[in-house]
Amino acid sequence: MEQYCFYLEYDGKRTVSHSYESPAAVINSEGIRNAIHSFAEKNSLKVDSQESLTDGNYRVFFVKRSLFGGGREFVYYVKHE
Repeated sequence: MEQYCFYLEYDGKRTVSHSYESPAAVINSEGIRNAIHSFAEKNSLKVDSQESLTDGNYRVFFVKRSLFGGGREFVYYVKHE
């Protein structure tokens, strides 16, 4: 099992400036795809896209749908431990 730490970068309203001090979640999983989907399911989010960064980590874009039809975007930096 590998460990992935999820750090909130953007919450749909503002950029989070202290986002790398402590992870929003730590997921133990067999791979990055499983970790992303586990995190999305746990937080009722839909995976929009992901990008691999040069340092071997990831940036993942999620959408959370509201009852009134609009969506809110969340961006997480995912660090592979």
